Amino acid sequence: MKKYRIDQINEYMRHEIALFLSKTKNPKYLVTITLVEVSRDLNNANIYVSAIKLDKTKIDEREIIDFLNEYKEEIHKYLLDRLDFKRIPKLHFRLDNTAEHAMKIDKLIDNL
Repeated sequence: MKKYRIDQINEYMRHEIALFLSKTKNPKYLVTITLVEVSRDLNNANIYVSAIKLDKTKIDEREIIDFLNEYKEEIHKYLLDRLDFKRIPKLHFRLDNTAEHAMKIDKLIDNL
């Protein structure tokens, strides 16, 4: 499959999953879908998320992944209804630590 087609699928899935999550009543987290990477065979999709706890306490990676996994079946059904695909990839949620990593690097640079 052409790269631009996979890029379109990635972006479309990112948009639809973000839309689904925005509709859920979630008093604990603010979740952002930062990236979706669908495999070339369309069997798997890694969904990278960034999350903030609304009570400002430190977020536990396992906690946010468990929270998202609770919705995995509902998201899959939602995508089946919304996307015109023959099959929907299996969803795998991953925490995107890019922002945290960038802050650590900034601190290191500031300390030089």
